[in-house]
Amino acid sequence: MSAGWGFDWEYTQPNNSSGRRFFPRDVNLSVGWSNPIHAIKRDLQHSISLGFQLPASYASQVQTRLLRMSLGFSLGYRIKKLVSFRYSFAFSKSFHRYTSPLFNQKNAALPSILLRQSTRTELAMSEGIVPVPGLKNTSMMLSNSLTISFHPHKTVAFGISFGIYNGFKYPSPIDQFTPSIPTVNGAIQADRVGRFDLTSGNIYVSYRPIKYLSFALGAVSSQTPFVASNKGLRVPFFYFVTANDNTTTFYLRVSGSL
Repeated sequence: MSAGWGFDWEYTQPNNSSGRRFFPRDVNLSVGWSNPIHAIKRDLQHSISLGFQLPASYASQVQTRLLRMSLGFSLGYRIKKLVSFRYSFAFSKSFHRYTSPLFNQKNAALPSILLRQSTRTELAMSEGIVPVPGLKNTSMMLSNSLTISFHPHKTVAFGISFGIYNGFKYPSPIDQFTPSIPTVNGAIQADRVGRFDLTSGNIYVSYRPIKYLSFALGAVSSQTPFVASNKGLRVPFFYFVTANDNTTTFYLRVSGSL
């Protein structure tokens, strides 16, 4: 069993006051079963886990997320206790109060990743609270990631990982605020069932002073999957300033486990 919480510092371009924010992350709780499949060789470490992400971040507030649940499987191999490789797969389902994200226009302290969407005020939901037109919260997601770690000491590890994420959003209702796309034959409704894909890189250093407690410092770079020619995947931490809405954050994580 494990529990984790942390903080992020956002790094975005252009460099302005709304593009650099310090904000909390969600609380993560999980329970796992190590090496449950006896048919897999002992030198291949594997586990099955069930995770719960509790809303504590600004992102969860904007997305009106009540809970995110995930079911994951990981397979790892370690060479002479110095280098380890791990593949992880997870399916997650989110539960939201509203299918569309909301934000408070008057709260300028929110990270720019949440404020770069809209200033629309037509909906009278409550003072200053408006939905983000044309956007929907993520209902389900599939993730695949590969991590390589170096362990110079039993309490210290350095690692890098690469992940691919496939998200599926809630269907959009048809009303006066449904986004439309202008064409030569007139405006048409935008796709009511949305999906998105992301690639993400993570570099980190972790320290475990005692058996049940660990700290991690690192950076995450997320971006659209393919380069402009659609002939290859984008390289994390390389495309910092592009038109593809890259986001980089530096983070601190604190985790406890039993």
